[in-house]
Amino acid sequence: MLRIVVPAAAVILAASPVVAQDFLGALARSAAGAVASRVAGQAAAAVVRPQQIDPLADPAAAPAPAAAPSPSQSVAPAVVPVSPPITPDATFFPAAVNYRPGMKSLANLSFSRDYSDERIAMIDFTVYSCSDCEGDWSAHQHPPEQYSDDAEVIGGLAVGQSVSWRMRGSDTMGYEVVSDLPIGDIPCKWAKMFAKRGGKTLERPRVACLGLWDANRGNNGPTWHSVFG
Repeated sequence: MLRIVVPAAAVILAASPVVAQDFLGALARSAAGAVASRVAGQAAAAVVRPQQIDPLADPAAAPAPAAAPSPSQSVAPAVVPVSPPITPDATFFPAAVNYRPGMKSLANLSFSRDYSDERIAMIDFTVYSCSDCEGDWSAHQHPPEQYSDDAEVIGGLAVGQSVSWRMRGSDTMGYEVVSDLPIGDIPCKWAKMFAKRGGKTLERPRVACLGLWDANRGNNGPTWHSVFG
C-alpha cells in the first residue's frame, strides 16, 4: 500500500492563506532570533577567550623577545707592568725580571738564573785541608768578623771600591762594587766576589739592595740585604 506523506507546512498553506501567513512569519522571527543568539554567543566567547596566536604558524605574529639587559660595565683591575730585565752587565750578572713599581719587599725579587752552581764552584775553588777542622777541610767562603755582614759591606762601597781579606798564604778573597744600577726605585749595588789563589782568579756575582726584606713584618727601617749570591 502506498503511503503519501504531506508536509505539515503544505497542509497549513492549503488550509488558509491567513493561517499560512502567520505561520511563515513565526518561522522568520524564529530564524532571526536564532541567528542573533548565535552571533551574540560568538561575540561573548571572543571576549572571554581571546584568539590565541601560534608563533610557529605565524612568525610575524610572535611577540618580540625581550631585550637582553646590558652587561654591567665592570672596571678591570689596573695591570701594573713588569719592567724589562734589569742588569748592568748581562754577560756576568743576572737580571732582575719581576720588578713592579711600588714593590715593597726585597724578598719578592726574582732573577734570571740561580746562583747555587756558582756558589759551589767558589767553595770548591777555596777549599783547603786542615787537621783541626771538622772533616779535615774548610773553605774561605765567608769574610772575617769585620766583614761578616756582607750585604752591609757591599752596600757601603762606592762603585770601583773593593775590600779583601787573606785566606792562606797569599790567597785572598773580597768584593768589588762595579755598578750601583737601581732595580726600579730600589737602590742596589752590583758586586763581584773574587777569590785569588795560586795565580788564578774566580769571580761570581753578588747583588745587595737597600729596603725592607719583608714589608709585612715589623722592622726598624730599610737596610742592605743580599738579594742574589
